[in-house]
Amino acid sequence: MRQESRERGDNMLGEIVRAFEADDAYSLEAVTTAVVSLLLGGFETTIQMMSATVSSLLLNPDALAQVRAEPGLAEAAIDESFRWANPTAGLYRLVVRDTELAGTALAAGSLVYLCIAAAHFDEQVYSDAETFRLDRRGGAHLGFGIGPHYCVGAPLARIEVTAALTALLDACPGLRLDPDTPLSFHYGARGFVQHGTEALPVLT
Repeated sequence: MRQESRERGDNMLGEIVRAFEADDAYSLEAVTTAVVSLLLGGFETTIQMMSATVSSLLLNPDALAQVRAEPGLAEAAIDESFRWANPTAGLYRLVVRDTELAGTALAAGSLVYLCIAAAHFDEQVYSDAETFRLDRRGGAHLGFGIGPHYCVGAPLARIEVTAALTALLDACPGLRLDPDTPLSFHYGARGFVQHGTEALPVLT
């Protein structure tokens, strides 16, 4: 990182440094935060997105059968998995001014944790929220964020997971959960701030 700050390379890290300098916002801490965020979002989150999609389908055999019969439903399966078993349990946001939310006072400068996992099971937004369904409106989840905070890597993540899921189902027609190894999801899986699994025990 320090080397890039002295001599900009023709690579992604060099571009990040140049972008921060162009905004007159360069600092080693700011650039490090940006790079780590890209690594987490572009690698670990995609891994958990893939495991969430596969496990969601394995836990819902009817949906799995639909995707096998109609590969075009893979994207719908990914979106519904991102709602039903989202790797991102929540997001921290900075309160920029004193305000009140649902009767709770929030002081400027404080941090709030927005629980995406809970929002995805709001029956006022998602009818029959506990049920995994492939017929929900495409992209109807907060897994990639919203508005100016929408994930810049979302299109690539969809391509990666769709390709991986299609290849996996083609290669393993008998893919199923291992009944002798319980599937476990928890926050902090693999040592990252993500909700997911340490491993996905399956049989082929």
